[in-house]
Amino acid sequence: MPTIFTTKIKPAHTIGQEVEIWLDESTATEPAHPLIWTGDRGEAAVHGVERLSMLISSIPAPAKLVDGYRYFFGMAKWSDHHQRPWWGQTMRLQEGWIVEVSTGSHDSWPLRVFRGPPGATYPSHTVGDSPDPSELWGPLEAAEIIWAWQNDGVPDWCQTTLDYLNVDQRRQYGL
Repeated sequence: MPTIFTTKIKPAHTIGQEVEIWLDESTATEPAHPLIWTGDRGEAAVHGVERLSMLISSIPAPAKLVDGYRYFFGMAKWSDHHQRPWWGQTMRLQEGWIVEVSTGSHDSWPLRVFRGPPGATYPSHTVGDSPDPSELWGPLEAAEIIWAWQNDGVPDWCQTTLDYLNVDQRRQYGL
């Protein structure tokens, strides 16, 4: 029998878990101002980290183009973003997901999230634009970070930085 679909990434949830999440969300009271996920497949209200994880895991892998790659990402922000302007976004790479967060103010720049205890130093890059393993996440970890950022700030097992920008980028963006 031929294989119809294969994947290298282990699914974040079983079918049973997906049904349970769907039932929980479909019977839950809708908050007045839910978290809104925006991705290449449109928008969706998000009621918890599990649903956010499923949406993040659905971000397509980078597509090879003639002149490089096309990367796909998604963003989560509150539906009342004028009152709560902070947001989180994630971009899918071949190796995992990069997560960035922002306060949403007009003069803020997205902060890259990386693994490390409080006060940890961002790893220096030696291989061009390749991400460091400390800044690559799975879909559930990315969801936990973005959900925490939207509610309390990043978890204590990770840090944020602007150090992912090189000197030329900092100058270009006025940082």
